[in-house]
Amino acid sequence: MRVFLLIDTADEPAVIALATARKVLAESTLADRKRLSEELLSRIDWLCAESGTKLAGLSAIGIVNGPGPFTALRIGTAVANALGYAHKLPLVPVDRETAPSLLAFAKLVAERLQKRDVVKAVLPNYGREPTITPPKDRRGTR
Repeated sequence: MRVFLLIDTADEPAVIALATARKVLAESTLADRKRLSEELLSRIDWLCAESGTKLAGLSAIGIVNGPGPFTALRIGTAVANALGYAHKLPLVPVDRETAPSLLAFAKLVAERLQKRDVVKAVLPNYGREPTITPPKDRRGTR
């Protein structure tokens, strides 16, 4: 049975899940984007522990790479890239509009994995130029 880690930080709330092509095995939502960088890896560990799945035993990592918010996408793709590299797992980038549900996301990952339509690293797709505010000066103004 092929099991995938699914990461979607493009929407709010962010969602992570372990799934097969036919069933979502476990899922967790992260409602507070401000805590995404703090909680994403620990939630992935929790999902694996709850389902009895080891990261090294996964078949692939599916990642929604956009469009979406700059920081959330950077965090999601960085985690997917790091886990993929560390565990030698293929990555399957998915556009947010093509995965309206977790099960549709999992089916798409399974199809692309079977076609070997995978990558070793994922870049975020913001859908537009990132809006990065200038740093504040010492007086607290921009």
